[in-house]
Amino acid sequence: MVIAGLALGYALVPESRDPSQGRLDPLGAVLSIVALGALLWSVIEAPTKGWGSTEIVAGFVVGAVLLAAFLVWELRSRHPMLDMHFFENPRFSAASGAITLVFLALYGTLFLITQYLQSVLGYSTVKAGVVLVPSAVVIMTFAPLSNVWVQKLGNKVVVAAGLAAVATSMALFTTLQPQSSVAHVIAVTALMGLGMANVMAPCTDSIMGSLPRAKAGVGSAVNDTTRQMGGAVGVAVFGSVLASRFTSAVTGKLSGVVPRPLLAAVRNNVGQAVAIAHQRATPPPVAARIAQAAKESFVGGLHVVGVAAAVITLLATVGVVLFLPARPRDDDSEPPREPAQPLSVGAGTS
Repeated sequence: MVIAGLALGYALVPESRDPSQGRLDPLGAVLSIVALGALLWSVIEAPTKGWGSTEIVAGFVVGAVLLAAFLVWELRSRHPMLDMHFFENPRFSAASGAITLVFLALYGTLFLITQYLQSVLGYSTVKAGVVLVPSAVVIMTFAPLSNVWVQKLGNKVVVAAGLAAVATSMALFTTLQPQSSVAHVIAVTALMGLGMANVMAPCTDSIMGSLPRAKAGVGSAVNDTTRQMGGAVGVAVFGSVLASRFTSAVTGKLSGVVPRPLLAAVRNNVGQAVAIAHQRATPPPVAARIAQAAKESFVGGLHVVGVAAAVITLLATVGVVLFLPARPRDDDSEPPREPAQPLSVGAGTS
């Protein structure tokens, strides 16, 4: 598939070349990597170390300070890794923001839905993958058709409708139960795929179409970076939210019911809890209580994540309605103004 993609890209993608002499931005790269790394580490480790612990608070502070430093540096650098002036174009900024938020919700929920399929419903790895195939087929079918709707209705309506469908599917996560059917899961994830099909292609077109051809590489990089960054944050945030919820719920359900050492072993994640429940050494009555408590606790956490993901996607919908132009502007393809020159200490920004 990769080889085929490379061959088709070489044959079909038009050539573009930036006439300006670009340079690497090592400081910007380091600041962005360390800032995002510190923030993600803090979110991931918070359920274990405690949200108010010194380490976690310090991680958030360091990440926030470095992120602010990155933004300041990119605004002042002569050769920024990411020209922040591109975001002055509402078509570029609204589409980038929508992609970031929808992939935050998508990756965060898909990371958890696979655990739900295997640990709660008891599906094998292969069966869990097969259950998610229809959503991929829906995306492959309707993504190419989204351009037809864009031509008729404009980007704003199509992207907003797609985001609304994604938000609805996320909200429907609250209907999933420990005994949900295959058809139920497929219906929810297929609706999510339908929404994504009408978000990804139009937003990508908005990002790429808002820049001159010479900056196509920058547009492609931003389009990919927003997806990866949103996905990384989504997995970290939603994973931590569900982990905290799961631990609290399991502890409440099994305290005084199972021995403390056993409770300590099953309270960390649903997969481990179900595995311990299936061990021969675990008495059948205790095993049944552990499995039931673990599955119910995980599903409860999944409901919370679904609501949070729906809210985030609705925020993206509002942003698109307010800021994404329905049609390209005449000046969308004009080069952005040059990055600001480095300022002396104490100077104001223009």
